[in-house]
Amino acid sequence: MFTRLRHTCSPTGFREDQSTTKLADIWTIEELLEVLLLVATNTTCKVNICLFVDALDEHDGNHRDLISMLKRLVQLTGTSFFRIRLCLAGRPENVFKDAFQSCPGFAVHEHTTKDIKLYAEGRIHDGLGGALTDEGQRQLKFLTDNIVEKAQGVFMWVKLVVNELIEGLCEGDSIEELRELLSTIPTELEELYIRAIQRPRSTSCRILRQHRHEAYIMFQIAIYARRPFGLYDFVAATLFLITQKGASPEFQSLSIDQLHRRLNSRSAGLLESTTNGVQFIHQTVKEFMSTGKGKQAISGDLLDWSNDSGFLLIYRYLLGLLVDLLSDERDIYEQKFLHSDFEYYAQEVDSESGICAGQYLDMSISKFQECEAFDVLRQLVTYKHGTNWASVFSLMRHGRHAYLLLFYVLYGLPRSLGERISSHKGETIDPYSYEILKAAIDARLAACPKHLPFCCLEILLQAGLGASLSAAQFSLLDERSGGALSLSTTNERGQRLWDKLREEKTSKVSSTSPVLSRGRGRGRGKNTTLLQSLRRGSPNSSKRRSSR
Repeated sequence: MFTRLRHTCSPTGFREDQSTTKLADIWTIEELLEVLLLVATNTTCKVNICLFVDALDEHDGNHRDLISMLKRLVQLTGTSFFRIRLCLAGRPENVFKDAFQSCPGFAVHEHTTKDIKLYAEGRIHDGLGGALTDEGQRQLKFLTDNIVEKAQGVFMWVKLVVNELIEGLCEGDSIEELRELLSTIPTELEELYIRAIQRPRSTSCRILRQHRHEAYIMFQIAIYARRPFGLYDFVAATLFLITQKGASPEFQSLSIDQLHRRLNSRSAGLLESTTNGVQFIHQTVKEFMSTGKGKQAISGDLLDWSNDSGFLLIYRYLLGLLVDLLSDERDIYEQKFLHSDFEYYAQEVDSESGICAGQYLDMSISKFQECEAFDVLRQLVTYKHGTNWASVFSLMRHGRHAYLLLFYVLYGLPRSLGERISSHKGETIDPYSYEILKAAIDARLAACPKHLPFCCLEILLQAGLGASLSAAQFSLLDERSGGALSLSTTNERGQRLWDKLREEKTSKVSSTSPVLSRGRGRGRGKNTTLLQSLRRGSPNSSKRRSSR
């Protein structure tokens, strides 16, 4: 464990993989606890650790598992040399209230009155842009007192309300008029989010419609992004999805301040750019925007573009980046983003969204020349599966149907695989059946329960792809599966298809048994040599090749 600590480049548990330049070896909770336990039980000097854990309620996993882990951390304090303390924060959900009811604590919103008043007074005073008369000071105090009273300690509500009041100041509203405006603002956060999105602005209907479209895309990307986008890439992705064009020189000339302003105006201040990337200003905003009510608040009656989910939008953006793989001046960041995340979003679209990811891929590469389309997919295969499968992929260079089937199998896209097979029934792939089925078996052995790549094997068998296999080839595939098919209780149909194919190949072997059972005769030697030559990685076959 300490050896691993020495070779890890960062305390977060990430290290840079020298061969693929991608993040690998993320530490597990158990490993982190083990390290702390080793420190706690072996230290000979006093160690005091204080951990601050914010936003417990925003934990993506099981809340009870999180609580269990935190309590195990506290239990590490077992010697006079080692002490660990925790400071936890989060919304008071029942599961956390029950778990930590015996621990000292307080409600933050009961102690924010003074801060809220200072924040509101300061921003509104700055918005007025000059010194106030005595009457103006009195009215400002009365206004901020009203804000504090309606806020009920919720800083997020204050921030959005003050933003709207300052907009009024920019339009020349008096403080009295601001008080009237404040009286119309709802106290519930969800209603306030809807108001922020739908609030009329001084712009034309055409521009307003475009802004709402842009806002919809921004919110969808922020909700479904695997990891937060940087500000530039976030705005670039949004503009690409609206215009279907790459970053124009005009866009590339925008300053950071202009990008911030664009993000703020389109999202009505509900998104912000931080050091971690673009994200919602609060978890409650993300939760609301993920509901049908939130989606309706943005799109309204403009339903011609509001059916695309965030997964599909990001996947379409990634497809737009494929052309960069052909450029001599490649954007290193975009290339890494494309390589590392293409599989994730393609699988989400193919499996979760119920949309055929392959159709969108087909449309994108159809804009390239045939050799370019092949090269783009080969680069993706090389990054994901290494040079071995890339070499197999290269053998199919002149068989577009075959290499697309192999690509869908390697990337775990069963829906795309099935659609491709059903729409190209007349095209033969017999010379490549063995390699495609082998890829499907490998995908089955490494299957992620969420995406079930082993469905690809069932689809291939149902399409009759195994019919052209020789008995020796099937024997190798059957051995390669290692009985893995029989472990699946959810894929009985695939198991039956595999068993049926086994029976067919076995009967063919039986029918040729006189040839195969000549003892030490010449026929047996030929068939054994054939079997060994097909067996990849066999030591005997490699020796035979080297002796030749």
